[in-house]
Amino acid sequence: TINITMPASVRAGDAALLDASNSFDPEGDELTFSWDLNAAEDSDGDGDPTNDVDADTQTVLLDTATSGLILGMLRVDDSAGAFAVEPFSVNVTTRTFQVVWVTETVEVSWDEYLDQGETWTGNMTPGEMGRVMAFNAVLELNRDVAPPHDNFTLALQIPEENYKRTVNTEPGNYTTNEPARAEMTEERINEPGQDGMFTSDSEEALLRQLLSTREANRGQGTWIWSVLAKQSDPDALVGDLDPDPGNDWTLMVEVVIMRPTLTEVSIADSNK
Repeated sequence: TINITMPASVRAGDAALLDASNSFDPEGDELTFSWDLNAAEDSDGDGDPTNDVDADTQTVLLDTATSGLILGMLRVDDSAGAFAVEPFSVNVTTRTFQVVWVTETVEVSWDEYLDQGETWTGNMTPGEMGRVMAFNAVLELNRDVAPPHDNFTLALQIPEENYKRTVNTEPGNYTTNEPARAEMTEERINEPGQDGMFTSDSEEALLRQLLSTREANRGQGTWIWSVLAKQSDPDALVGDLDPDPGNDWTLMVEVVIMRPTLTEVSIADSNK
């Protein structure tokens, strides 16, 4: 006689305890247990998914990863060759999360020196932290002692999206000590995130879903910034010597993101 106790349902990611320790044989024979923990999977690869032996103990912890109905089978044998089988099912339910979006600004800066013709590159991945909404990048050169101003190029590439933009530095005003600079800006890159209740098998799966939806997944890849010293004219001419073959520069990047915060709630709370 097989006697299985188990929860009627569990949430995805939790383990269900299957307990057949109260099974017995009327003649008192010693029993052996053979659990097929998922009749939809052929874990032993013999072509029959209903005869697997995934565990042989009286109690089993059934791990779950995705929501849905898990169907299984327990076979119990005695020492005289008699046996009994009993199917079982465990309903794996989704989890419920309250999602609140928080707006944050991510700031990254670099400063280097480049000679004429040299190029610098640097990477960032702001989409790992949230949904990208806007960005502003400012490349500023060290102030030249005398005209003409140096000419640098700022470029941004996101290879996964075939995105590329370039801007050139504009001369500053010598009378007000303004350095040459280039600015790159983009607004409303994605739609804002919406607060609310969402269901998913796990927090990680829901985060992936929220940050990679087709309507709001721009800017999720690696951002490759580059600075090219296109032309660096001398500050003063001394014969054929160039006393200023390059220039110092600073790049400041600000990216506005919306980051989802998740709080798991019970079904009762979600129905309020």
